[in-house]
Amino acid sequence: MRSPTARPKPRKAQLASFPVPTAGLISNRNLAIPAGQNIPPGASVLTNWFPTPSTVIMRRGLRRWATLPNGKTVKSLFSYVLGAQRQLFAASDDGIWNVTTVPEPYPLILSPDDEDYLGTETEAFGWGSVDDLDVLTGTTSGDWVTVQFSTAGGTFLIGVNGADVAFLYNGTTFTTTSITFPGGSSLTTADLSYVWAYKQRIWFIEKDSLNAWYLPVDSIAGELKLLPLGGVFSRGGSLLWGQTWSLDSGGDGGLSEQNVFTTTEGDVAAYQGLSPDDA
Repeated sequence: MRSPTARPKPRKAQLASFPVPTAGLISNRNLAIPAGQNIPPGASVLTNWFPTPSTVIMRRGLRRWATLPNGKTVKSLFSYVLGAQRQLFAASDDGIWNVTTVPEPYPLILSPDDEDYLGTETEAFGWGSVDDLDVLTGTTSGDWVTVQFSTAGGTFLIGVNGADVAFLYNGTTFTTTSITFPGGSSLTTADLSYVWAYKQRIWFIEKDSLNAWYLPVDSIAGELKLLPLGGVFSRGGSLLWGQTWSLDSGGDGGLSEQNVFTTTEGDVAAYQGLSPDDA
């Protein structure tokens, strides 16, 4: 005796919601543990999303802004901002360009199918994207690290890359700095690989070493003073970067600013003093 075949019941879709990962991408805690009241939710995968204090927004598209000549690769971008003056610079290994305002995002150089130039390479028909926008040439590395710093003489941008002499930008012109080392030292500003500001001083890292250097208060020039950190970092290596870090409160109450040094071996040291000159 045949029996009718039971029709399969359609599956019911069930909606599931996830908390908004306002904390962004997190890889150092167990996401299976619910976030506490003071711990915002995060995500283990966050592709093409940007967190905000209240939600996440989808990554928008992109468009070409500028093209460096001869297929040069941009190694770093940095800005100079003073009042209404806002400038953006792009650096390759052999130069820096002011790309604040670029007439054409793509180079428009005429060539036949074999991609040879019509005319010579330096006198081709057409124009490049960043023609006449170069502000510094003859460099060997584009890995610039910069800091903007204001003194009584103006607002300046200082850049170092550990390969070329440091530059100084005053809002109009790129020049070399007037930073020197103590007498007898063979070091130059080309040996400085990182720069940042802490408590009205500019600090530098000497490449391939555990030495930090600093300038006098409110100065962009002058003789550097050494802060050797070889006795602090027992694992050795070399200083990688430094930065200012503020805690919510300090020993005296209120914000507490730290000067943080990090090495290639993962060691971190925080300095809280106003000046290493003060015992």
